[in-house]
Amino acid sequence: MDIPLFSGATTRKQPILKSCVKDVVIVFTDLVGFSALFKSLGRTKSVDTIEGLFQQFDSVAESLGLSPFKTNGDEYILTSLPPVGQQSSLTKKHDFCLSNALRNAISFAQLAQVIVEDSSALAQANCAVRIGISFGDVTTGFQNRKYGGFDVWGECVNRAALLEQATKANSIAICESTFNALSSIVRDQFSLTSLTTKAEKVNAYVYEPCYIDISDEFDPDLIID
Repeated sequence: MDIPLFSGATTRKQPILKSCVKDVVIVFTDLVGFSALFKSLGRTKSVDTIEGLFQQFDSVAESLGLSPFKTNGDEYILTSLPPVGQQSSLTKKHDFCLSNALRNAISFAQLAQVIVEDSSALAQANCAVRIGISFGDVTTGFQNRKYGGFDVWGECVNRAALLEQATKANSIAICESTFNALSSIVRDQFSLTSLTTKAEKVNAYVYEPCYIDISDEFDPDLIID
């Protein structure tokens, strides 16, 4: 049964129902070195640089069938859910193929590393990205408060955030479930690593580029249209 998600009103007299969606991919991307960038460029130019970076991320995400979800300062979050305006008929069965979404999330993360590396302004400030990826069942919908916006709740959201916070700069950390759901050709790019999150020590799988040949970092054949 379809569960309505949306209401145009900002003042809500009736609770807004949520949807439970299975196998949603969550990607947290954080720009490391923003303080140095701020000191180097100043507030206005730093903000312009971050906005330009996130615009590039938007284009990459869209080309891979992923949806930018929200930003928080220098943090960029996306999901495999359809864009908010296209979710009015979202049901409990998520029609986006999980394996495709995971592979495209990895491709996004690798391209994000390349984009940051190729930016002269970000390179001068020694900026890099650290990225956490997970997937799982989520609850989606608008928050039931006057100023609440659309949001996504679930253990996989917290897990992706913790992995991003725990991994080092210029690396991509994925959870064990994500690793096991990937094909062997993609898994071979990741190494088992122990990470210390805010909650506990966890086993994760981490990708770090070698910077020998850029073709080794991103295989366009892994993108699923």
